[in-house]
This record gives sequence, structure tokens and C-alpha cells, in this order.
Amino acid sequence: MAKNQHHPKWTKDQLALAIEEVKNGAAKRRTAEKYGIPWGTFSDKLSGRRQLQDKPKTVLSEEEEAEIINFLKEC
Repeated sequence: MAKNQHHPKWTKDQLALAIEEVKNGAAKRRTAEKYGIPWGTFSDKLSGRRQLQDKPKTVLSEEEEAEIINFLKEC
């Protein structure tokens, strides 16, 4: 792993809780501070500019991956 990679100190679950609190009327900045989420990140997630992603988008479909695996097994 590269030395300069940044790992957030908050989790997706915390982000989801924070967003839910704001939807229920909590102050945005105070909620971001409470969960340790940077304001810019939290603001982007709230506005929809950046979506929550469970996993990165794949380049190959599952079928293409299976074809490559089968091809490599035959070699």
C-alpha cells in the first residue's frame, strides 16, 4: 500500500447516521463535527455531488471475468 494513501477516521455507517440526523433536523456542521467527518465531504454527500459507494465500479462483467479465469486454467 502506498504511504500517502488517506484512510478516513469515520465509517460509512457513521456517515449514514449523520445524514439521517440532518434529515431529522440536526445542524449540518455540528453533526459533521460530532461524527468526525470533514465538512467538505459531508456537504458533498448531503448535496448528492458524491454518492455513497459500497464498492468501486468494475471494468469487466462477471461473464468476462469467468471467461478469463477459464482461459487461464486451460493454459
